[in-house]
Amino acid sequence: MKLLHVPTLRLATNLRRGCIAALLAAALLPGASALASEEHTPCSDAVPLAAAVFAPRRVEDGIAWDARFIVTVDTSFAFTGGQIAFATPLPAGERLVPEPVLTPLFDGERVRGLCVGPGALHDRTIAATFVQPLKVAADATTALGAPIAESAGVQIVETALGDAQLELTGNPALEKHVGYVAPHAVSDAAREEARRLTSVQPRMNHALAYVRAEDAHRGLEARIVEPPARRRASAAGIIVLFGALVGALVLAARRLRERATVERADALLASEIEDAAGE
Repeated sequence: MKLLHVPTLRLATNLRRGCIAALLAAALLPGASALASEEHTPCSDAVPLAAAVFAPRRVEDGIAWDARFIVTVDTSFAFTGGQIAFATPLPAGERLVPEPVLTPLFDGERVRGLCVGPGALHDRTIAATFVQPLKVAADATTALGAPIAESAGVQIVETALGDAQLELTGNPALEKHVGYVAPHAVSDAAREEARRLTSVQPRMNHALAYVRAEDAHRGLEARIVEPPARRRASAAGIIVLFGALVGALVLAARRLRERATVERADALLASEIEDAAGE
């Protein structure tokens, strides 16, 4: 039997090795492409937000924050996911209630934002719930767990906590007004637009807090005011007001009495002058 020439054997061996390498590359290429795609999406781009609202409620572990992030109109037409960064990481221990389309992003052990999947958007709204463990005495100050987003839009923090109320403290930029709390730079039109976008209505007994990302960069604090404390404060206010009214009435009566005395004296003097002139 005639043997194959040595160069021919080498060529066959090299072709076989090349085919094996090509098959391995073909098998590994889809996995590499998928990995690269996962690294790029959906958290590579920031989600543009127009507004947001955060409503607290009591739960067994502390306070649950129901957050609704409102995306801009242009974003809502072709939403492919993205990242919502927070103005400051959430307080230690606060966690995201698991959702298939939401993934928390961490700064150490604190949540610093959300990775949002395409299926999270419904009618321009991305909804998420966070639970802040909280065990503090009444009137004690604690970190506010509302996930204020890193956004140029005005965001609303509802302060009604069942029968109690959250009072934002320790931030000189937030000014208290009748029925709301807001920085001086947030105009009436900006507050109205934030309410329109979030469908939030003002409440008689609980002030709305309007904040921006820049107001929350150093964190926000609040204290829980329970109903008895509010009633005591209201009673004290009524007592002070009643005392002021009584004082004002006493002062007014004294002035009237003095004026009446002066008028009677003037009348008596005029009468005596007339009698003297008649004689």
